[in-house]
Amino acid sequence: MFEQEDESLEEYLEKFLYNLQKSKQHSLNPDAIRTFFLEGIRDEYLDILNVMGKGYLSYLPFDEIAELCQKYSRGRPETRKRDITSRASKSTIGGVIKVEIGSLLEKIKTDILSTLGTQVDVLKSNKNNNKKKKHCQSFLLSVGRSIFYENVLWIIYMFVNFVEKIMLQMIVQH
Repeated sequence: MFEQEDESLEEYLEKFLYNLQKSKQHSLNPDAIRTFFLEGIRDEYLDILNVMGKGYLSYLPFDEIAELCQKYSRGRPETRKRDITSRASKSTIGGVIKVEIGSLLEKIKTDILSTLGTQVDVLKSNKNNNKKKKHCQSFLLSVGRSIFYENVLWIIYMFVNFVEKIMLQMIVQH
């Protein structure tokens, strides 16, 4: 089962879940379900979902992938003909212009919200990555400090042993 050209990700998800529920394989392993679902998605959408998912999708649970598909589809403008165009043909010229302007404004608003949503998701991902880097840096710094202190203690220990040996030799010689 593959996503059709005129089909949104959310529609494909609904069709996939419906077919899965009606099939004899509805009790498949969650990893297999995720793999079958991802195989049907077009490559252009996989790339976008990978960015939204903050990594490679095949590592996410199926529920999270489904949620990403819904977010992406709901943030995208509709590509189908709307009911507004049929109403516009019945109205006057002034009404047609208002409908076209309203449609354009709706499309611009949807595009802006979609872009902002994607950018917010990317910024959240970057913020999480920065937090992970800071935790890693502080861990490495503390490990480095402990190694330094161990080396200093070892040098002091060796120096004390050396001084003891010299003092013993001096005592033995006198």
